[in-house]
Amino acid sequence: MKNSAHLLILLSASFLFTPLAEAGPKLNTREYRPLSAKMVRINVSGAVTPSNKGAAKTREGWARFDQKEWEKSMDNFLSALEFDPTDDSAAEGLTMAVYRSGDRISAANLAEEFSEVMPWIRGMVAETVLADVKAELQKGGLTAAETLMGNLPYGAGAYDGVRSLVEGASAEAVAEAKTAVAEVSKKS
Repeated sequence: MKNSAHLLILLSASFLFTPLAEAGPKLNTREYRPLSAKMVRINVSGAVTPSNKGAAKTREGWARFDQKEWEKSMDNFLSALEFDPTDDSAAEGLTMAVYRSGDRISAANLAEEFSEVMPWIRGMVAETVLADVKAELQKGGLTAAETLMGNLPYGAGAYDGVRSLVEGASAEAVAEAKTAVAEVSKKS
């Protein structure tokens, strides 16, 4: 009986303490897969990264552009594109700096190169050329406009408006010349 009393005490003690033992944290196992390697970039305030350098060069390029320092602006835009070849602002700035420096044909050719990844840039240069040619024709600069037109790239028809304008002005000039010759001939 003594043994059964001990057994009874042990059994009741185990029932009493079992909820306390279960009250602790349960151990669950989970299966984790290893993460694939990822590239993480943390920008600390004031840290210089290649993209910051590119953005700084783009800003400097536009500052030089606004001051009409074409060579310096081109250098800055080229540097920005070395850091980030997808920088639209630097590509636009470079193209327009080349254009404003007076080399409109090189700017048009550059726009053609950029248009593969930035299609809008071709149209921007074409519109600028068209506006400038209109102004030149109003001042009587037909010869310069014809020379420009002859050297423009074909650019998927982007420069067709310029060609039409210059060809129309040329035809008009020829007609005026014929009329003048005819009038001189009548007087003689």
